[in-house]
Amino acid sequence: MSSPGFKADAAAMTRAVQGFEECAANAKKTMSDLENDLVSALSHYQGSQATAFWQLHTQLQDKMRVASSELDTMSNLVNQSFHNYGSGDSTVAQSLTSLSNNVDAGGAVFGRLTGA
Repeated sequence: MSSPGFKADAAAMTRAVQGFEECAANAKKTMSDLENDLVSALSHYQGSQATAFWQLHTQLQDKMRVASSELDTMSNLVNQSFHNYGSGDSTVAQSLTSLSNNVDAGGAVFGRLTGA
């Protein structure tokens, strides 16, 4: 059974993961909306201005693609951290149970080592 502290920490971690996912989704939506606005604005430019604006738009697209990729990487790391944290309780419990079983199994040897 998990301790109350672990359960509270796990709940906080769950909220943090959900908050991160929500922020990442909002950032991607904002970038998409910005790109749509830029494409719309681009239609009002002609000649050299249009060329310069298009180059700016292309640079921005590249940076947004990198930012989106970084958000995906961060999301994966946050989720992996959450998974590792969540499985930590059962992993430690299994290790302690195994240790307890090993101590019990070596009763006579353990007794001699402790002077009993």
